[in-house]
This record gives sequence, structure tokens and C-alpha cells, in this order.
Amino acid sequence: MTSWSWKSSTSAGRKPEGRSQESGFTSSAEWQFEGYLSLTRRGPEQNLEPSKNTNRKFPLKGDAPSGSKQEAVREEHEKITRTKEPHCADVQGRGEMQKNYDLVIVGAGMAGGILAARIAERGVNPRTGEKLRIALMDMGPYFKGDPRPGYGIPLRRQSYANLPGRDDLEPYRSTPWGLTAGIGGRSLHWTGQGKLPTEEDHEQWFRETGVNWSYEKLTDARTEITEMFHLEPVPEEILPPGSLLFRDAATKMGYQVNRSPWARLNCISCAPCNSFGCKYDAKSGPLVRYIPIAERNGVEIMPDTTVEKVVLEKKGATAVATGVVFTQAGKTQEARSEKVILSCSTSGDPLLLFKSGY
Repeated sequence: MTSWSWKSSTSAGRKPEGRSQESGFTSSAEWQFEGYLSLTRRGPEQNLEPSKNTNRKFPLKGDAPSGSKQEAVREEHEKITRTKEPHCADVQGRGEMQKNYDLVIVGAGMAGGILAARIAERGVNPRTGEKLRIALMDMGPYFKGDPRPGYGIPLRRQSYANLPGRDDLEPYRSTPWGLTAGIGGRSLHWTGQGKLPTEEDHEQWFRETGVNWSYEKLTDARTEITEMFHLEPVPEEILPPGSLLFRDAATKMGYQVNRSPWARLNCISCAPCNSFGCKYDAKSGPLVRYIPIAERNGVEIMPDTTVEKVVLEKKGATAVATGVVFTQAGKTQEARSEKVILSCSTSGDPLLLFKSGY
């Protein structure tokens, strides 16, 4: 049985006629069918042509890795998620370790992973001229390894068995607010549909925030994410019969039908991606696209780390974040930092700020 849905933030049954100033909904919303096709009377909003060199950033090397025993995978998992503790100092002689950084990022999901990579790659301490000391914290596990799109690595292949109740390492954890926790965040199980913002989206954001996030200003960002996530139209060869019928009917009705962009490289369409990780590293996300860059540039990846609160110090009439208190391996510690970025989703950030007394 085929299901139809209106792909927008509007309430069920509402039609996209014009723009609602109060709601922020626009007529650029599209009908989406089975996640493969979308249509609009206004023509295609994105021009996603296949990249001329899709393997430029992440080439495939060697043959597919052989499997490994469950115990060996467990040992590898424990080994790679064990973190070092640089930049430490004794806190007031109590034997508690305090870490010192230039920047702490809380949450290693879609935003946090990208921020860590790019800030580490380009950031410099203005006083010392040295690279920034950055910590990226997340309460979930880390399935570490350089990406091999189309093959994957033994650890992730073993962890993402895609069989309910049979995942050997129970790869995901849940946050207290019910979302996936892990290095990579919810991108670990997203469906890989990479729809980019339209000009109407940017206009609405400007009206709501007053911040000049114009379409032109963020052109470089769109270009980067298109290349890094390998955004391309869904291959026509994998469209199911229902999508083909939908396309033909919509075309006769005068609609422009577009193949939806997806963020995948060397994908073999082996299984539904929703709620599961990709054991072949084909589905893009921070874990396989940005976290390796962050590590190569010295970011300390801190998995299995729960941030309890942001340390706020009063300065004049306002408060300034000077670090975080976190728990790792049952031990509560403090990390001091000149800057703190919260990237724990729209549910996690308010909760953490509330716990911090903000």
C-alpha cells in the first residue's frame, strides 16, 4: 500500500497557497512520494547535477574488509573509545582533574561535528598563534574509523547489523529527551535525504530573526555540503513502480517532477536507512565526513561523556560561559574553556541551560 504525504510544516490537509506571514509556511513546499520524488508547479528549486569527481574527497582503497569475531570487535570498540586527557590540571589540590581548552562543543551531531572540523581546521589562538585546543563531547559511543564508502569498516559493519534485537554492540543510546546519542548524533540513522534550503527559506529566517542569513551569503556553505555529502538526485534506476506511476501522473497534470536529492556515495540500497546506521559508510553524515577531519586537526573526541551543566560566571550585568561540568566513566570533572558551543538539539540545549541556572 502506498502512502501519500504533504512534505511541509503545515498542519494536515493544508494546501500551500501563497505565504502565511504568521506561520512562515511558503508555497515552495513540495509533494513528496516515497522519499524519492517531489513536485512543484514552480519548477525545480535545486539543480543537483552528478559530481564530475564524486570520489575526490573520499576515494575507495583496497578490497572490502573481512569480518571479525564479536569479541575482537568489542575489544576494538573499547580501545578506540578510550580517550586521552591532555591539558589537565589539579583542581584546587583535590586530586580532581580540570581540563583546559579554547573551545568546548557539546553535542557531536550534524552541527557539532561540522563545527568541530572546520573551526579546528582554520582556527588559531590570536594570543599564541597556535591551533585551537578543542573538545567535542557527546553522551553516546564512538564508532571510529576512516570512511570506506561502499565497504565500511569491521566495527561499523558489525555494529549496524540492521536486525532489531541483534545488534551486537547495541550501537545507539538514547538521550533523556528520547533522541539518538552517539558521535554523529541523529545523522547516524537519518534517511540521507539532502534537501537544501530555498531562497524563500532564507527570506523567512531573516524576517523571523533579523539576522542576514541571505541566500547569496550562504552560497559557499551550500556548495560545501553538496560536495561533502555527495548530494545527487536519487538514481532513476532504483525508483520503485509506484514512484514511476506518480511521476507520469503528475507530469500529465502539469507539475514539474524532481528526483529528490540524497546524501549517499556508492549506495547499494541494501535496506531502509531510517532508524539504522549504514554499515557500508555510504550514507553521509558527520561521523564519516567531518569527524575524521576534526581528529586530524587535533580535536579531542570525548564519547560517553554527559555534560551536567555549563559553568556560568557573572561579569557585570550579564553571565559568561567559562566551561562545563561533565561526567565520564563515572567521574565528574570540569573543563574550562574560553568559548562554549551548545549543539544538543532543540530539546537538549534548553534543558542544559536550565540545569545551568541560565
